[in-house]
Amino acid sequence: MPKQAITDSDIERCYDVLHELRTELSRETFLATVRSMEQDGYKLAFIEDSIDDTPVVVAAAGYRIYTNLFMGTYT
Repeated sequence: MPKQAITDSDIERCYDVLHELRTELSRETFLATVRSMEQDGYKLAFIEDSIDDTPVVVAAAGYRIYTNLFMGTYT
């Protein structure tokens, strides 16, 4: 079941998975960038699994819900 990344720790744990597709991301600026994007409605969700009894993020996705006159509400 997906969880929303709310804490700094949750967000930082998503970095490795997101970096696989977005190689331009920097670990040093990742948290600040996500926190800044949250001001515009960005949300980060993740799925974790256990490897050797340690929770590991295995998938993550960022999204925003938009509403405009042309398309109405969409993500």
